[in-house]
Amino acid sequence: DRVPWPYGGFYLEAMDENPSMTGVGASEIVRIQVISEEEYANMLRMRTTTEEFLRRYRLADEQLTRLEKALQVLRQVIETRRGDLEKSLAEAQKAAQATEELFRQMGADFLMYEMEAGLTGALNEITAKLKHRLIQFKDMKSDDPGLYPLVGDMLADLEKPAGRLRDQVTQADQLATVAE
Repeated sequence: DRVPWPYGGFYLEAMDENPSMTGVGASEIVRIQVISEEEYANMLRMRTTTEEFLRRYRLADEQLTRLEKALQVLRQVIETRRGDLEKSLAEAQKAAQATEELFRQMGADFLMYEMEAGLTGALNEITAKLKHRLIQFKDMKSDDPGLYPLVGDMLADLEKPAGRLRDQVTQADQLATVAE
């Protein structure tokens, strides 16, 4: 069952030091074929179900919703002076950090479909805005006079890219409905 070596492949052999074999050991020869990004995307498309495709969109939407709610609760606690300010601040800081990290990772993922470019664009825009604001926000204390304006700025920064992200989620849901 040997496959002839086309011009684009590599053959690798691994050696190890196995004590029971007096330092001699070799793996089977393995063929590695270098393929284009388009070929790789086609392979992923064939393996991906509609639900797996939608999972990324829904995860992004859920995480963004978590962050928005945490920031809104924090703003309300500051405005009304009711509730646990320390707890609300810690939850908003944690949500902001988690959102920035998740969106940065998702924005760097390989795109299987052209339509995912819209999702990636929205994720990268939110990540850039959060990264800029997190420099200040992550170390703020509840008695910091700049906390309230910063929370308002963060919510304002998220408004437009959040709309674009949610448009992408809606489009993905519609596409999945048609595909099923």
